[in-house]
Amino acid sequence: KEKLREEKDFTGMYFSGHPLDDYNEYIDDIIPMPIGSILSSFSEEEHDPDMIPFADKQKVKLCGIVTSKTVKTTRNGASMAFITLEDKTGEIELVVFPKILENCAHILMKDTAVCLRGEISAEEDKAPKILVSAVNLIADGLPEESPARRAYPARQSAPQYEKKASSVQVPKAASSAPQPPKPTKLYLKVPDKNGEIFSKVMSLLSIFEGSTPVIIYNEKEKKYEKYSVGADIRPNMLAYLKTLLGENGVVLK
Repeated sequence: KEKLREEKDFTGMYFSGHPLDDYNEYIDDIIPMPIGSILSSFSEEEHDPDMIPFADKQKVKLCGIVTSKTVKTTRNGASMAFITLEDKTGEIELVVFPKILENCAHILMKDTAVCLRGEISAEEDKAPKILVSAVNLIADGLPEESPARRAYPARQSAPQYEKKASSVQVPKAASSAPQPPKPTKLYLKVPDKNGEIFSKVMSLLSIFEGSTPVIIYNEKEKKYEKYSVGADIRPNMLAYLKTLLGENGVVLK
């Protein structure tokens, strides 16, 4: 580790390995998103068509090494942190708000290997950041999202909704009009469970975790299997699945 640290300090690069090499077993279980892929999705350069797309406000899982940490005090006197996280594909800034930092300040230390959940925050002409919702030591496994973090957007949006409702009269006929049914299941037809296509499909599903059940049909074995985690259906996710499996290989109903 000392050798790697010296390589990085003197040249800005690792040559004989990477600090994450000792954690490959944990990373294989977590299946995190490559930081380089997230950065590439928001760069102005031409995108690789085989690369999984990312979007603003998208939930992500990351594994990496903390390379720097800056703590600042908010107007309310609380502490928040700006962390640089690095994996083998790139580095990205993490924003850790006070309520999250209270529980993980001892974990987010320089040269520590961590895994985390968060949300992409992408502004025009700026590098994307990750708003952290939960973090853990990589050897202890991926944490659940903090209840306080999950509740935060709801508390912020409630006053806006109430203000809008008080100034806009909605006709009863419009409010009672039947809404189109939401899709209940996503069906995917894969050639087999061993090839590159299946690997990309599983990586994409791990990125877009959600509540919609996913049913996978294995053409080689001629059988259906329910994916253990549901999907968060997004247009860019469906578009990429269709490039992998074809129009007939992705059915939402």
